Amino acid sequence: MEEKLFAKLDIIETLLRDLSTRIQNIEEAVFPEDQVLTQKEVCRLLGLSERTFKRMRDSGSLEIPYQQTARKILFKKSDVMGWLQKRS
Repeated sequence: MEEKLFAKLDIIETLLRDLSTRIQNIEEAVFPEDQVLTQKEVCRLLGLSERTFKRMRDSGSLEIPYQQTARKILFKKSDVMGWLQKRS
């Protein structure tokens, strides 16, 4: 009985690993690393309000490089993800 349980757990673990790999592949296809994000998209990604994000950017505590156009502030997704990794 115990062997059957361990065998099923092994199957579940294999399926979860496979699912995780598939999800990562889909994310990379849909959201490539060189993707450009608007400030609103970065806020959604980080779970911050636009006001808090702007305060962090203006104070210098947000060290994510950005490009400012006449109407928008743009960020590279790879820069945002790198900043997230440094903070964790």
